[in-house]
Amino acid sequence: MIKTMLSSRKTRSGNKTRGQTLVEVTLIIPFLITLVGAAVDWGMVFFVSHVVQNAVRSGARLAVTQVTPLSATTVKTEVRRVIPDTPLFSGFRDTATIQVTCVAGTPPFLKVQTTGVVNFYFMRLLGLSTITLTRDATMKYERNLTACPTIT
Repeated sequence: MIKTMLSSRKTRSGNKTRGQTLVEVTLIIPFLITLVGAAVDWGMVFFVSHVVQNAVRSGARLAVTQVTPLSATTVKTEVRRVIPDTPLFSGFRDTATIQVTCVAGTPPFLKVQTTGVVNFYFMRLLGLSTITLTRDATMKYERNLTACPTIT
């Protein structure tokens, strides 16, 4: 009889522990999901930022290495070509503004800058839907110039 009372007490305390664990997990899970979702979103923003920086650098490199001055349209086309045409980049690629300017000096420099919007996916649940991303690259012309070439 004593043995059955002890075993029933162990069972009751075991049920309380299981209930406590269930309540703790229920309270922690939303926080963990939010934390992981935010980390994934920010990781995607950094990835998009890296790809866009490479695209801007590629456009500037194309312009400064040519013997004859390139048009701004050619540089913009190169920047858009390097940014992948995929859903992750579509929000940025379709709405980005690309500026091509010459920075006067001896020697002159070419500056390519792009500004666009990157969409969040998970962070929308917390009220953050987009972030504005600006990337630029400034490079010296490879040929000897004393003034900025005309950028058309």
